Parts: sequence; structure tokens; C-alpha cells
Amino acid sequence: LKADNTVNGTINTINLPISSGVWKFDYRYETTGVGGNNCADIDQQCWDIRFVKNPGGFYSIRLIQRSGSQDLQLVKKVGNTETVLSTGNVLISVNATFEDFEVQRSSDGKMSVYVDGVFESSGTDTAVSSSTAFEMVGHGIVSGGAVNNFYDNFFFYQYNAYGTWTSPIFNTAFSTPVLGAFRSTFT
Repeated sequence: LKADNTVNGTINTINLPISSGVWKFDYRYETTGVGGNNCADIDQQCWDIRFVKNPGGFYSIRLIQRSGSQDLQLVKKVGNTETVLSTGNVLISVNATFEDFEVQRSSDGKMSVYVDGVFESSGTDTAVSSSTAFEMVGHGIVSGGAVNNFYDNFFFYQYNAYGTWTSPIFNTAFSTPVLGAFRSTFT
């Protein structure tokens, strides 16, 4: 997306009706024809991963190039209004190994973002409560060269409601004492 939120990258969409759970993927990038450690021009987006999306809006994590590092934003868009819910500052190095990105979202709207298992930011919102798709918007625009983005190992885990579970080994339900061979007295 450009500064005015119009698309200048490639959009890849898959049908994915998951609105709470875990979305994971690996990412790295390479540059050609330019120096430095930039995944895009300064203050431009490297990519936008829309992990909960429907016709009315989406939640996404967005990597934005800053001078010397990147911002990883948790974004909400409903209608034509975009809101940054939280921002974490990361350093994804050019030509490096893959970095592991993970987003967790519970059914009550709590979202957390991790890079290589390290917490980066979080936010809570329930405006987009259902999902029909997962969408990637990749970019490769750097003045004087090109950026090649590499994505791998996509995993999507859906949360399900839990039930009642009682351990077959240790039942903690209240019971009255029973006399027998294994009784004991505490003083």
C-alpha cells in the first residue's frame, strides 16, 4: 500500500474462515541494485498480512520500513477507516535467515504479535468478528533497485471452545474421608 492506502503490490488471497486462533509464517527479503538494510523505501510498507478479513474490514500486521529498522503494526480497517492498534519496532536484516512471525487472536478480540517467539505488541478489538479470507499484500519497491520478498511455512490454527475435563488419574472433586488401609492422620 502506498501512503494513501492504495495498492501498489501483489495481492494473494485464500479462503480462510478463521477469526480466532494463530496465524504463523516465515519471512525474509533480499535487495538488488540498492545498498542498505531496507525492505522498502523509508516510511513505505514492506508487506501487509490480513489475517482476519471479510467484505466489511480486516485486521492485519504490517511491516513498514523506517530509517535503520522496521515498525510492525497491528492494524484494523473497517469501511474506509484505518486504525493502528499497536506498534512494535523490529530489525529484520537483509539477506538473513527467515524470521518467524506469529499473530494470536482470541474470541474476545485480544491480539498479540510475536517475532521469533519474542512479544512485540498487542491490542484488543472486536469490530471485525468473522473472517472469509487470509490475504497477503507484498511489495518490492525500493528507489534504485528491487526487493525480493520470501514467505514460507504458513500455518493457521483455529481455536475451538473447550469443554470440561476431569483427570482420570487425580480427581479433585470433594469427597468425605474413607476409612481403610491407606488412611492417615495429620496433626
